[in-house]
Amino acid sequence: HPCPPPTPVQLTDIKGHWAEKFITGLVGRGMISGFEDGSFRPDAKITRSQFAAVIARAFDQPLVQPNPMFTDIPAGFWATPAIAKAVRMGFITGFPDKTFRPNQFLTRIQAIASLISGLALTGGTPNVLGIYRDRAQIPSYATDAVATATLRRMVVNHPQVNELRPMVDITRAEVVALIYQALVTTLQAPAIESPFIVRPDLSIPSFSDIGEHWANGFIRGLSSLGTVNGFAMARFAPTLP
Repeated sequence: HPCPPPTPVQLTDIKGHWAEKFITGLVGRGMISGFEDGSFRPDAKITRSQFAAVIARAFDQPLVQPNPMFTDIPAGFWATPAIAKAVRMGFITGFPDKTFRPNQFLTRIQAIASLISGLALTGGTPNVLGIYRDRAQIPSYATDAVATATLRRMVVNHPQVNELRPMVDITRAEVVALIYQALVTTLQAPAIESPFIVRPDLSIPSFSDIGEHWANGFIRGLSSLGTVNGFAMARFAPTLP
């Protein structure tokens, strides 16, 4: 469904913040709101229930999962409808012990994996993870999700664009940037310029033997998508039949 045009947002604590444009873009669409005192608290952490509330407002995916029954969501809990919708759309799951843990903080890797799962996005290749100098910290269950999110320019890293910090609790600003980029990749929002968006073309595998070859750009482009591979010793052998 088309998003309403962004409206000017009067928040007291986002001027000059690295995520200011992402925040005004999402608040203007009514997908997340500030607090009653006019603040947004961009650097505050976000709980699983708060994240579910933003997801439920930002996306209307098919409800593919059964209605959840969690043992630790009290009757009348404010986020119950949002949690149910986010779970049924496939963005977030509970734990094996039937709990949801609504007040547990969400990590950066969980947020990335959640969006890739809920939007059913694919297409990542492990070689794009070379852009992250802390890639060894990415849990194995999430490598495909991170690779896909990276290739689709959904990952936003501040202050160091090449540091994913996967196990760190995610902030409200980081969630907003991630969701905004998900809207961009699904053609629901216009792209925003930010130096903190990870650009996967920086991590394209380099081949030692395509330097001045006429097809250099084509080879690099397809290898970044995982469509073509090279040989041992970083060779592509471009003239091979």
